[in-house]
Amino acid sequence: MRKLIWALAMLMLPYTARAQEKEQEVASSIERVTVFLDGAQVTRTAEAQVAAGPATLVFSGLTATLDPQSIQLNAEGALTVLAVTHRLDFFQESETPEVVQTLQAQRQVVQDSLKLQNALLEVYNQEEQMLLANRDLGGTETGLDAATLEAAVQFFRTRLADVKREQLATQREIQRLRTRIQAIDNQIRELRSGPRETTSQVLVSVTAQQATRGTFTLSYVTRQAGWTPAYDIRADDLSQPIAVAYKANVYQSSGEDWDTVRLTLSTGNPSLSNIAPELYPWRLGFSQPQAARFQRTRSKQSGNRSRVIAGDYVRSPLTIRGQVLDADTGDGLPGANVVISGTNIGVATDTDGYYFLPNVPSSATQLEVNYVGYEPITSPLRSNRIDFLLAQALYDLDEIVVVESDVQSLPPGEFAELRAQASSVTVDQVVNATTVEFQIAQPYTIPSDGQAKTVAVGAYDIPATYEHYSVPKLDPAAFLTARITGWGAYNLISGEANLFLEGTYVGTSYLDATNTSDTLVVSLGRDPGVVVKRTKQREFSRERLIGNRQTATRGFDIEIRNTKRQNILLVLDDQAPVSTDDDIDIDVDVDKDEATFDEETGRLRWRLRIGPETTETVAFTYSVRYPKNRRVVLE
Repeated sequence: MRKLIWALAMLMLPYTARAQEKEQEVASSIERVTVFLDGAQVTRTAEAQVAAGPATLVFSGLTATLDPQSIQLNAEGALTVLAVTHRLDFFQESETPEVVQTLQAQRQVVQDSLKLQNALLEVYNQEEQMLLANRDLGGTETGLDAATLEAAVQFFRTRLADVKREQLATQREIQRLRTRIQAIDNQIRELRSGPRETTSQVLVSVTAQQATRGTFTLSYVTRQAGWTPAYDIRADDLSQPIAVAYKANVYQSSGEDWDTVRLTLSTGNPSLSNIAPELYPWRLGFSQPQAARFQRTRSKQSGNRSRVIAGDYVRSPLTIRGQVLDADTGDGLPGANVVISGTNIGVATDTDGYYFLPNVPSSATQLEVNYVGYEPITSPLRSNRIDFLLAQALYDLDEIVVVESDVQSLPPGEFAELRAQASSVTVDQVVNATTVEFQIAQPYTIPSDGQAKTVAVGAYDIPATYEHYSVPKLDPAAFLTARITGWGAYNLISGEANLFLEGTYVGTSYLDATNTSDTLVVSLGRDPGVVVKRTKQREFSRERLIGNRQTATRGFDIEIRNTKRQNILLVLDDQAPVSTDDDIDIDVDVDKDEATFDEETGRLRWRLRIGPETTETVAFTYSVRYPKNRRVVLE
């Protein structure tokens, strides 16, 4: 029995020793942060005096959103690290950001002023009551002479008027101060919207042969952070390179401020799966047609409506993919426009109706889908997978023609050798096997308020060839585009861009760096220096009846004026209708030396070089023959 008790005591010794270990708080500070497209790795440093024997070092005040599996610790000194564990601290709230502390101090000042104004209002109210209580002049038997009565009345009138004015002024000031306090409270709630209920602690068990001083480097990943690319694109002269300012909008709401830290921006995304996909056997069997799978019950009251099929809920999805289908047949709709509401970010579906949107901004809330001949539809961004079933719109037309305009298919011009001019911003680019890192030399402070802070990444002057593009049938404007080769040398990723044309802000666009072409086409927006006008020719706008067939003819003149002081290259697109019935014959009359005509799509394209302050005109006509007892809709 005594041996058994001794054995149990020996087994309990490690646990008893561990329980007797005193936890030692270690003060750490954030030294550098690597910000991913979704998430960030925070690196802290600390020094601590460690006594001989076992000890437990506690790193407190860390964000509650850290990923425990991402914790890394490096220790230098005459000690050994035995274990690293993580726990939440529900007793110590995360540190209040400096900006919130400033607002709280302002609120206290305003609150003190409000108390003073309320006290003054009470004084004026009591003075008014005192004046009113003593307004009876003289006793019941003693009268006042006229002069004394007039002076007394004048005193009461003047003082009561002064008191009323002071009351009104004080009440207005009280209302102003209350409004100010409400605004400060709203701002504090906005800044403290992140997860701040608890903090984290990392416990490090160490042992040392003798007292020593250790240096520690602790790193971990939090998901409540990220960055999105943004650009300022300037085209001041069509004979000069395009100027691109590369920026990053960095945000975080982890609960701990990044105060004067070194930033590294990485194109990596640790939230994505790192497991390569694997193909499994595709076993084919008989199944129902697509039309049967997507057949819906019709209702005369509600009609045929579009609808959305969304996947599982995901907070702030970074990428979105899906398919746009015909609600009746289940067939994929190619060329449908899928756009993030309120932005120029969007794509067109492929031949099977599939789409993919990478790098979705964190501020995006809604997706819009439009397709010619179908009802438009919108969906909240709550999933990484959103499919759309579009119902056909009810148009009173016999024919709808869809024409695709593809500026990127134009043959590239001659480009000078690619070069980049470094800006005043010091940024080192590190190209890894799968990611690119931008190491920012200047320290930045990023508060934990969820608000984006702009960080300069680089500035480049990139040789480009400029082209104008116009579809006057849809929009009389001419859009300027810049074509860039060798753009991969700049490690650009897709993002929104602010456009400046000849020193004037003209709006926003989207730099799409996901295409596989060696030429990057950047839209620079509308150019008011190029004026396009499309006019219907009266002599060709007629209809004739011959036998059982009717002929309708339409003709158009397109006038282009270049008001700029240099030559321009203009790609001009228009269209003629395309027959979908053997009883409809279409003839197109256009100068084949000036324009190309695609019979499959009906697209007419001119490539025009127009001199400075010069006007040119192109023209075309088309004739449509069809049975007289039928109807077609033409322009």
